[in-house]
Amino acid sequence: MVVTDAIKDYTENKLSRLEKYFKDDDITANVLTRVRGNAQIVEVTIPTSKFILRSEEENDDLYAAIDLVTDKIGKTNKEE
Repeated sequence: MVVTDAIKDYTENKLSRLEKYFKDDDITANVLTRVRGNAQIVEVTIPTSKFILRSEEENDDLYAAIDLVTDKIGKTNKEE
């Protein structure tokens, strides 16, 4: 899959909203995008000093998959 600048910017913007949960850590999110049939799959892994957050979502719309995976990670982190 070719990741355009628009997709990259959208992903970075969505993930940057999670920075508030990682104030003390210098983190890097690893994002993998794949296509399987019509499904757009987005996998995000965020290693921190204490744990690793990982989530994967799939949707027919890539932007929706990015939204879903980001929301899921945000909800998981709120519970920590």
